[in-house]
Amino acid sequence: MLLLFEDTEDGGARDVSNGAGIAEQLLGLEGFGVLSVDENDANVVIAIETTVAFVGCSSRGVQAEAHDRAVVEIRDLVCFGLPALLVWSKRWWSCREVERPQKTWAADSHHVPARSVLTVSAGVEACPRSVSS
Repeated sequence: MLLLFEDTEDGGARDVSNGAGIAEQLLGLEGFGVLSVDENDANVVIAIETTVAFVGCSSRGVQAEAHDRAVVEIRDLVCFGLPALLVWSKRWWSCREVERPQKTWAADSHHVPARSVLTVSAGVEACPRSVSS
C-alpha cells in the first residue's frame, strides 16, 4: 500500500492517499476537510467542514464549546469543467462564561469572507485586478 503525505503549515503531515485526502489537496483550502464530492448536471458539489478542534473565546480567553452547525453554500473555481459549489457545514461556537456579551459566533476562514457567496480565489478569478507597470 502506497501512502502519500503532504507537509502542513504546523509541521505535521496529512495523508493524501485516500479519496478525501486527494479531494482536500485539489480543493486547496487549508483548514477545511472534504466530507463528500458529488456531481450533478450543473455543478461539482463538495461538502466541507473546518478541521479546527479548539477555539478560544476572544474576549474571555476560555475554550469555546461547539454550539451548532449551519449549512452555507459558496461558489468556488471551476472543477473538472463544472462550477464548484462548496456546501460548508459551518460551525457555531459558544462561550462558557455566563457574563459574555456575545454568547455565540460563527466559524470564519480567510478563504471565505463573512457573508460571502464566493471563495477569495473565485472572487479573484471573476474580477482580476489590472496591474499596470
